[in-house]
Amino acid sequence: MNGKSIPSELSQVRASKFRWFPAWRGPIRWRRWLLLLAILLAVCVFVEIQTSVVQSWVFTRTNQEVHYKIAPGASPSIAFPRGGPLDERRGYTKLGNFRARLENQGYRVALQAQQSEMMVFLLNRNISPPYREPVETGMAVSGKDGTALFRYAQGDFLFNKASDIPQLVTKTLLFLENRDLDQPATDWQNPVIEWNRMFKAMLYYIGSKLYLPVPVQGGSTLAVQLEKFRHSPNGRTDTPLEKVRQVFGASLKAYRAGKNTREWREQLIVDYLNSVPLAAAPGYGEIHGLGEGLYAWFGTSLSDAVKAIEMPGITVPKVRAFK
Repeated sequence: MNGKSIPSELSQVRASKFRWFPAWRGPIRWRRWLLLLAILLAVCVFVEIQTSVVQSWVFTRTNQEVHYKIAPGASPSIAFPRGGPLDERRGYTKLGNFRARLENQGYRVALQAQQSEMMVFLLNRNISPPYREPVETGMAVSGKDGTALFRYAQGDFLFNKASDIPQLVTKTLLFLENRDLDQPATDWQNPVIEWNRMFKAMLYYIGSKLYLPVPVQGGSTLAVQLEKFRHSPNGRTDTPLEKVRQVFGASLKAYRAGKNTREWREQLIVDYLNSVPLAAAPGYGEIHGLGEGLYAWFGTSLSDAVKAIEMPGITVPKVRAFK
């Protein structure tokens, strides 16, 4: 050729420039997108932790699919609780055996609950459905004409509503067990989870598994504790999966009436004080709830204790009742 030849060094520089520049720009562009995505995800997680917008929608929609109806004949698909303390005490876990024994003696099912697919799905996975468990139990025997022959009820041991509980008792309970319950950021915030306590409990749990000298602390709120006492085997949390079941079941109950959880928060305090297990007393048996505990252990009625606590000033009966 007549033209001057291009130096080999220049051609190598130009070739390397055009070969590497697109590859160099690509990762930078993707890194920026990944960074923006990470920031957006962090903002969404923060908003969800503060407001529970997604949780309120998910659990409310799930509750709409959990229902049953009473229909003639035996139910084609039905499931029963697996065996939590409350389920066993009230005979829920033995319903299938009762039916089989009666059918063996010639009885037939006239009416039975037909559960929705979602309700059967939850029960088969050992998650308690959002059923409003009555706190009070007892027995009534009536004559043929409806005359009451015998009646036993626990009404004297129970708080009927949140306003019946002394503020001193409520504030003490929340300070010890669930400090954020009465201070929700929004009306639809999930009261089942306190994220700071849960993260702290997870870190301590991981540290204990790594043989670090850290105490294992529980991160259970009042709602999760109540779910555990009632529906977990032996009232215990033996595995992380069992904790997930407790949180899911309690969250379904929190959104049973809709996205607003304020009313359920108040009822949760009432149910907890009425049903928390308090061991057993000799000659009495198992004790459940503050009122029954006062009667079994101290011979004090719930109404007398409430009157003493609500006395103005500091008095001996008030101090004794609070202790």
